Amino acid sequence: MKNGQRLALAPPRTSIARRRRVAPGDPSLTREKLLATRICALDLDLDRSPLGRLVRRLQRELKAKGLAFRPKCYLGDEWGCPEGVPAIGIPFYLAHPRLLRIERKEMLTVEGAGEVECMKLLRHEAGHAFNYAFQLHRRRGWRELFGEYHRRYPERYRVAPFSRRYVRHLGHGYAQRHPDEDFAETFAVWLTPGINWRRQYRGTGAITKLEYVDSMARRYADRRGASPPPHLLHGAVEHLRRTLASYYARRRHEARLDRPDAHDQDLHEIFVASEAKGRSAARFLARRAGRLVDLVTHWTGEPKHVVRPLERLLEARVRTLGLRVRPGAEEETMAHLLAYATTLTMNYVYRGRFLIER
Repeated sequence: MKNGQRLALAPPRTSIARRRRVAPGDPSLTREKLLATRICALDLDLDRSPLGRLVRRLQRELKAKGLAFRPKCYLGDEWGCPEGVPAIGIPFYLAHPRLLRIERKEMLTVEGAGEVECMKLLRHEAGHAFNYAFQLHRRRGWRELFGEYHRRYPERYRVAPFSRRYVRHLGHGYAQRHPDEDFAETFAVWLTPGINWRRQYRGTGAITKLEYVDSMARRYADRRGASPPPHLLHGAVEHLRRTLASYYARRRHEARLDRPDAHDQDLHEIFVASEAKGRSAARFLARRAGRLVDLVTHWTGEPKHVVRPLERLLEARVRTLGLRVRPGAEEETMAHLLAYATTLTMNYVYRGRFLIER
């Protein structure tokens, strides 16, 4: 569930304006015209998109585990399950290569763009959907293992990085955020092909949770679950009346990507001004980008799709400022960068933005 927020139910729509559908891949459609298009007017089809193959793969994985359950999948404005609804919302921009490129340009990264990452997210959301389809969170055994489902969802949470009470699937200790996420992550590990979860989690606190998921899967093996009515599908693409430009303006503001100067003071402390001697800071960052992202990802537990846009943001800013590396201070500079990027990443975990509040 994106950013740890439960999704509110969409209000029923009695009518949606019918209009000619706009094909994102139309070569005569300029980028400006595409950005001015309402999302609900885009000609998108989940089954015919590259996502269709991955959704069918998820269905085969559920079948291989003996489950008749097939969650409803639909195109929406973000990853997530509407609270209490056994359905999976998949971001609409993953349904077409051109929209995916716009997402990458506007947000610097694309969550779920790669097949491996997309399948991880689908399995996680399938866990939420399975929970909601059979109201497992109402069972005493569920509450004893995972906690109270109706517990308030925290905006921030602290991770016990070496805790053995939780599985590791999406990373960054996401299972520790809320009981609902703990179950979804546990279900995802149980579902993932090729994982011997009994051996991998033997002797840990997570094994009991995995066994519980396994027992619930056997209990509800032949139950498909009811298909939710369309008006409960939060953020469904047919209801998104914002233009693409408005959609990205809001998201960039929420992520503070519309403040390119936010890091200038800190970057001037790490690097030196353009008139000084030394190597280009942008080239320095570009050559070490992979190493920086790998280290921050390793020590924070945040996935690369979170850390990589931060590196690109900093690289673009030092290029704009024309900053340089102090001669002979490459190792020291790298140490400062690593500490700075780690701090910003953890701030993102707890506050949802790559900023240090002053």
